[in-house]
Amino acid sequence: MLRQPPVPNIERDVSAPWWTSESDALLDGADADLTALRFFDATSEEEPNDPGEMPIDEDDWLNESSRNGFVRVFDADLPRSRLVRCTTSTTSLQLTRDARFGASALAASRLYVQTNGFTTRRVDEDEFPLQIQNRHLESLGFDDVTRIQDEGRRDDLVHFVRFIIGTKIPKASSGGGSRLEFSGTVDIKDVSVFSRWRRRFCLLSGTKLLIFPAAVAASFNSEHLLNGVGKPRIFHLAGGVVSEYRQKQQCLVLTSKIQANKSVLMACRSWQEYSKWIRRCQTAVSLLPNEADLSCCSLERIPEYLFLNPELGVLNLCCNFMRRRSKLEKAETIGWIDDLVKFSHLQSLLLADNNLHALPLCLFDITSLTELNVSKNRLRELPEEIGNLTNLQTLQVHTNCLGTLPSDVGNLRHLTSLIVSFNEMTEIPQSVFELKKLQILIATGNKIAFISDEVKQLRSLQHFDLRMNCLLSIPIDILMHIRPLVSLDVRENHLHSIDISKMTTLQEILCAKNALRVLVLRGGEMTNVVARSNLLISLQFPQLPQNLVHLDVSRNSLTVLPDALCDLQKLETIDASYNELSALPARIFWNMKRLHALYVDHNKLASLPERIDNCQISVLTVHYNRISYLPASMLMRLYRLRHLNVSTNVLVSIPILGPTDDLNNVEELFLSGNMLRESAMLVAARYKKLRVLHIAFNKIKNISAKSLGSLTVLEELNVAGNDLSSLPNCFDRLPLLSILVVHTNDLVTIPDFSLAKSLSYLDAANNDLKGIPNAMKSFARLKYVDLSYNPDLLFDYGLLEAIKGVRRAVLEGTSFGRHEAMSESFPELTSYGGNSSTHGKWMHGSAEYKSRKQNTKLASVQVKLGDFRAGHGALYAIFDGGSSLDVPRKLIKTFRLVLVEELERQTPRDDPSKYMQYAFLSAHKLLGSVGRRKGASAVVCHVRRVPGVDGLPHGYFLTVGNVGHAEAVLCREGRVHVLTTKHTIDSNEEERRRLRKINAFLTEDNRVNGVSTATRLLGCSYLSPSVIPAPFVRTVALTPDDEFIVIGCAGLWTHVTYNQAVTESRRIKNPSAAAKRLRDLARAYGSTSSISVVVVRFSLAGIAVAKIDEKYDVPLSPPRRARYRWSTIEELVRQSSLNSAASSRAGSLRSIRSGRSAIGKRFVAAPGSGADPTLRTLASQTEEETAADTTTRASSIAALDDDDDELVAEQNYIVNPFLDTSLAADSSNPFVTSALSGAGLTFVDSSIADTSVVDDLDEAMKGLAQGLASQMDRVHRWALDENEGNVTGSTLLDESSQMPRNWKESQSTVHIPELDDLDKTLSLIDQDLVDNESN
Repeated sequence: MLRQPPVPNIERDVSAPWWTSESDALLDGADADLTALRFFDATSEEEPNDPGEMPIDEDDWLNESSRNGFVRVFDADLPRSRLVRCTTSTTSLQLTRDARFGASALAASRLYVQTNGFTTRRVDEDEFPLQIQNRHLESLGFDDVTRIQDEGRRDDLVHFVRFIIGTKIPKASSGGGSRLEFSGTVDIKDVSVFSRWRRRFCLLSGTKLLIFPAAVAASFNSEHLLNGVGKPRIFHLAGGVVSEYRQKQQCLVLTSKIQANKSVLMACRSWQEYSKWIRRCQTAVSLLPNEADLSCCSLERIPEYLFLNPELGVLNLCCNFMRRRSKLEKAETIGWIDDLVKFSHLQSLLLADNNLHALPLCLFDITSLTELNVSKNRLRELPEEIGNLTNLQTLQVHTNCLGTLPSDVGNLRHLTSLIVSFNEMTEIPQSVFELKKLQILIATGNKIAFISDEVKQLRSLQHFDLRMNCLLSIPIDILMHIRPLVSLDVRENHLHSIDISKMTTLQEILCAKNALRVLVLRGGEMTNVVARSNLLISLQFPQLPQNLVHLDVSRNSLTVLPDALCDLQKLETIDASYNELSALPARIFWNMKRLHALYVDHNKLASLPERIDNCQISVLTVHYNRISYLPASMLMRLYRLRHLNVSTNVLVSIPILGPTDDLNNVEELFLSGNMLRESAMLVAARYKKLRVLHIAFNKIKNISAKSLGSLTVLEELNVAGNDLSSLPNCFDRLPLLSILVVHTNDLVTIPDFSLAKSLSYLDAANNDLKGIPNAMKSFARLKYVDLSYNPDLLFDYGLLEAIKGVRRAVLEGTSFGRHEAMSESFPELTSYGGNSSTHGKWMHGSAEYKSRKQNTKLASVQVKLGDFRAGHGALYAIFDGGSSLDVPRKLIKTFRLVLVEELERQTPRDDPSKYMQYAFLSAHKLLGSVGRRKGASAVVCHVRRVPGVDGLPHGYFLTVGNVGHAEAVLCREGRVHVLTTKHTIDSNEEERRRLRKINAFLTEDNRVNGVSTATRLLGCSYLSPSVIPAPFVRTVALTPDDEFIVIGCAGLWTHVTYNQAVTESRRIKNPSAAAKRLRDLARAYGSTSSISVVVVRFSLAGIAVAKIDEKYDVPLSPPRRARYRWSTIEELVRQSSLNSAASSRAGSLRSIRSGRSAIGKRFVAAPGSGADPTLRTLASQTEEETAADTTTRASSIAALDDDDDELVAEQNYIVNPFLDTSLAADSSNPFVTSALSGAGLTFVDSSIADTSVVDDLDEAMKGLAQGLASQMDRVHRWALDENEGNVTGSTLLDESSQMPRNWKESQSTVHIPELDDLDKTLSLIDQDLVDNESN
């Protein structure tokens, strides 16, 4: 039974944490609270009470006061622990004094605390252990008093916090594996008559020999140190002697002078091994190193052996707990931070992250110091004595609490580098301006609002970093006087304008994430410009910056790039993606000898420049535009092109290559989401060096064995979403093929892949497969196979035996689940739940993709439970481990269990989201040692049934929790509702404030402590408290208007926006096909990391809407403003209820005018842009008209989110790429005839009269598009003269119909008379090219 929260019996300040002692003074040795101490031995079931004493129940103790709790204390010498009952006023001294600790409670005993299994520090006698424990739990995300009390008595709390009692500090994992020099397994024996030879693993690190116990095998590696496997015996060799032991062959005598001339014998079993050990050991004893790295060793004192070397030059003590000598310590003890002055020749001292509140004054007597790092401490001021370090060249004081610097800093005449980032400075300290030799000044993450004019005194300044401040303007007139200044970083400020044309010596300007509208560059030495994520509408070059190498103006509002870019002969990279470009400079491909990368994806480009010559481009991305044709000479003259991405355009063909195959160097070709046919495959086959080919979601009906077999170095092939009925049996000629994606076609069978020796990934879902030939051979090498949604696929035991060896198999929506005998015989093939719930309320589909990066694997796992907890709900989750599968594999085993446990603890009065929060925290705790160095992003969606009230039917709650980059969105009535939040520094201001509060360090690439891009993860305990497992949780009541949710990892959301995901998924009823479409879309947009997607479609008609308590209800926020609306011609025809041809045409055109659509099967409508060079919008609509008819078209037209991250990305849209349109040729149609005549084409007996079009297909397609555009203009003018009428809209998807088992059942067949012959003509051209190729 759940324990109720206790009522505090003490009045306290509500502004203070519940566990603090606001008014209680230190007990000063008083034993008032000793009577409250009770102990439980972990090895016994009952409390060891005194005779006659009544046992006190744990719950009674916790209910008595919110200040009561438990602390589990471990014995440092014995493998046992005890549960200690105490209060928040119990000191460490009182714990160690109690007689119940037995032999460990000696006068010299100390209490230590270890957090997250890593750092261990001593607890001062006047500290409160229970407060330390409660504070740590609160930092992780535990925010309930009762829950924190309960956690304190659990055995598994040791993964969060552990208290240890002993006479010396327990050795923590030091992470010293990176400093290993030599290791091996040898025979070890002490120089004693009674000792025996023992086989031991030894590790030589620096001047120390670590001899491990027998439990450590010969396969020892650095991970054993991190996980604390085996406690080694340390033998110090510094200043010692290494000699040969003559009584035994291949044996050494090692003598340590530091350890009172103690000796040890080491025997090797081969001369080769012996020679290595003697050489390494002689080096260790003869060398007194002048560098010592003791970082992350949980040290309180400096090891005594270091003082043997007074010539020590570099000392790294970062991430420790260095202490000053207390008054109680003996004067002869050595190793305290006060003793650093003994190193008179010390040049570099690193004291970062030691929790120092003040620096000892003796530290500034080490006048030989040239580098001092005291960052990541708790310093509020620097002493004036810092001016004594006159030789100091580098000073790092970042991530402290400094408001300014002392005036004596100006005495550091040799200082060249000063880092004061992440402090509390509101201006640059005046003393900094006296540093005449200062070259690097980094003041990131402060509160600096202006730059003083005195900055011009820094005559030697070269790098000036003011990122993440509060700057409103930059005094260019002042900075221009600093002639050596070459780099200026003002990212993430509040700048509205910047004119750096006067700074002629500046080489690099970083001004991303501001509010700039105009950027002016003028000549000078400028080489690198990064101005992404601004509001740029103009880029001006009054004088050409001839030295410019890199230009990044992505994610802005540019409509044109200046033609002057083509005159910059040193320019190598241009990134102008996510803008509003309608055309590129005409000379962009002409005589730009060094340009090797051009990124102009996600724009409004209708064509590419025709003039191409002397161009060295190797990477060209133009996906997500409106390009209807490629220049004829493009692929012939861009002979250095390696990567070409033209996905999601309106291409009907690609140019024919030149006669010289040696110039066809394209290795990665992305053509997905166009209108390509078989001829495109013939052209692609000419690329003999092609490694990656994506030609999915086109109109390809067959692939010849000759064309595919010629791609002998192909590694990845994606032909999904076409009209393929078979695959060529030529995979024996593709020895390197590892990824094959053929889902969503009409395949009845697949060829034998046994000869494809490298094939490891096969996706053949959503087809009409009947059987698998040679099953035992085909799946022998596969690591991932997806055969889902092939309802007629016949399974036999041979096939299942073959699939059984596959690492991950997906069989949802197949007949496998209907054969109970087979399911029982092969339980490992039974996926988590079925593909839908038993009551038909929801149905799910999934897709995954393995990263193509070398030596990587699919590091994400999915949970798909359509019937969770006896059909009362559903559970869907994605755990993404980045590059490691260890944490996701552990989470998939434990998360369901902890979620059920937390649900059972939940009461109707509790916050409906709280159970999900604690499920994340409990899962993080159960990761144990696996989650110390590794972590995972996670998103969990739980649907649970809520009983109805007042006779109403039951409803459903959807609770979503996430950490990291994994996210989920909900589609409700066609609108996007983001259910999660992204836990990153650059997108979450709340997380940034939290990190600043706890003194976390952020690098310039927005990584926490230089490691993680996410601020919340499951695992990665070593980054706590900067990275925590506390999730963002939201609970919503599901309604009949809820259509589906999309769950994805970072590989999806980095390249696909929320609105794109909802738009694409809404068109497809089958969630499996929708998930795979999103995966392929992300891949087509350039995603190279692992991708994991789950789509869950709801069918909730007639359910009651459950109510959430008002104090817990967080309403879904609709998009702030619907900027654009779109529709396709197919949807408009489906909406129209008029039957006559004339009325249908008029109604459709009026809808086009209302919805800003283009007439065409897959043509793009330009939102508010008027006519397009090749595809004209039939009618434009003002923003006021769009807002006026929002209600009318809400059921059929998707509203776009106004999220700031998608400000520019959501301005171009393609129409449905999943069309299954059957178009009958009609040569009598005057509309198409007139359009084709503009391209030089006519109809003669359904054949091509002008055969020259086959010789120059590129020109024909260009003319075809121009002719079509001219006819569309004529129809547009005719439509404007018609009287306006109302068009009755209907829902885009018929929710009342049953969800199809195959995606194609949900596709509508739409006939567009104006385009019937267009489709027929393209088919004839393709057939003619195929025939020519065959001949």
